[in-house]
Amino acid sequence: MFARDEMDEICQELVPVMKKQYPRRPPTNENLYDYFLSRVRQNLHVVLCFSPVGEKFRKRGLQFPGLVANCTIDWFLRWPRDALVAVADHFLSSFNIVCTDAIKKELVQCMGSVHDGVAEYCSQYFQKYRRSTHVTPKSYLSFINGYKEIYSQKLNEIESMAKRMNDGLTRLVEAEKAVTVMKEELTIKEKELDIANKKADEVLKEVAVKKGAAEVVKQQVQKVKDTAQTLVDEINRDKMEANAQLENAKPALLVRRFCVCVKAKFSFEI
Repeated sequence: MFARDEMDEICQELVPVMKKQYPRRPPTNENLYDYFLSRVRQNLHVVLCFSPVGEKFRKRGLQFPGLVANCTIDWFLRWPRDALVAVADHFLSSFNIVCTDAIKKELVQCMGSVHDGVAEYCSQYFQKYRRSTHVTPKSYLSFINGYKEIYSQKLNEIESMAKRMNDGLTRLVEAEKAVTVMKEELTIKEKELDIANKKADEVLKEVAVKKGAAEVVKQQVQKVKDTAQTLVDEINRDKMEANAQLENAKPALLVRRFCVCVKAKFSFEI
């Protein structure tokens, strides 16, 4: 356990102590080391803590009889009710529990009652089945720590659910406000739409009147167009007849022109 230099230092410090107790023993390294070991054997006390829960304590007692034969066993009996309540109050006083002081005090009393009741049932179990079961102080502390862990877990879950619910309510309120604003805007838009419908009806009426007038003008124009088309058709027929007569008259006209040219020639010669 100790290094060489540390052991030399310890032995040097034991020189005056050993001379005082054994003045005739020379302070050699072997004598100092033996004196050191004897003082360790006299003053060293080892405390072993074992739990009776389970089979380990019995097995270790069978494997190492010195634990029972060479040790002084101090059995820790079950805690009284006041001690259980005091321990629970100590560990829960600094733990944040969302409740009143009266409820917290009742919770502490309830924890002590639960552990005390379990210990009582263990005694009844031993009397009935002759088998020992134990609930130790460590079990009680584990019970308190387990309660704190479960409470923290459930509190976080409830806070998370409350947060989601509050967010949902906030969104519902915002949606309600938005719906109210949209209703007001819709009312205004409906009024504007009524005005636009009335204007559209008036425009449709005007368009219908203008369409009727335009239809009359169209009919008149169509009549004039039909009359003009009739005249054009007659003119085309007359033109075609004139062209036909002209074509028929062309040979006689050519003969007449030839005769006139011949007559003029003879007259010039004479």
